[in-house]
Amino acid sequence: MNPEFSPEAEQFREQIRAFLAEHLPSDWAGLGSLATDEAKGFTERWRSVLASTGYLVPAWPQEFGGAGLTKLQQVVMVEEFAKAGVPANGANDNFSIKMIGNLLLKLGTPEQKAHFLPRIVSGEDRWCQGFSEPGAGSDLASLTTKARLEGDEWVIDGQKVWTSEATKANWIFVLARTRPHRVATQGHQHAAGPTRSGGHRGPADSDDHGRVFVQRGVLHRRPDRHGEYRPGCRPRLEGRYGLARSRAGGRGRNEPDHVPC
Repeated sequence: MNPEFSPEAEQFREQIRAFLAEHLPSDWAGLGSLATDEAKGFTERWRSVLASTGYLVPAWPQEFGGAGLTKLQQVVMVEEFAKAGVPANGANDNFSIKMIGNLLLKLGTPEQKAHFLPRIVSGEDRWCQGFSEPGAGSDLASLTTKARLEGDEWVIDGQKVWTSEATKANWIFVLARTRPHRVATQGHQHAAGPTRSGGHRGPADSDDHGRVFVQRGVLHRRPDRHGEYRPGCRPRLEGRYGLARSRAGGRGRNEPDHVPC
């Protein structure tokens, strides 16, 4: 099968090729031709190039650091990147962009979008995932990390493991159990906060297995803005879960509150 693209798409293809020619070395032979350390260094530098042009998040609106490309333009861009042997994102972006960034883009408040999305694109904020636990592995129904409400704050106690890219992240999103007496697949809440504040130990102190200790992470909640909890894991999988910002160690300046449940 040899699909034909519209003249407009082919014109955009030439634009992408010109971009690659401008930013890649003349002797470029693809990322696979580099040694491991060289490949990591190139990927980090290349990510900055993509971020500065919007191609790091091609589907995101330009106001949040994206390129605002159509789906067809994204297909063309991915094709040309693959032919050139260049990555489309950085090592951490499965978490920062694909998991939390896209969630915020869809469900975040205007304040959250304006605050977090540009910082994710620039790399100022890098996220890691706090789901797996020592006694549960990746079985989310067996999680034991708890979050309890004290006044207008969430207090989280627990431990996470296998936290990929934890040592490079300054934010973590955590799945915790808010109703421990519910059946295994119910009573979960999704929250987020900085990794190096208050009761969080790690990821600066995480070990080789990516263990992150959240001994007393305090997460803010405003009852007048936060909706009723939605039971079970299904809302999380559908992207309908709440996001609270951390107050561990004090409130950050100009930080948005949270996404309503």
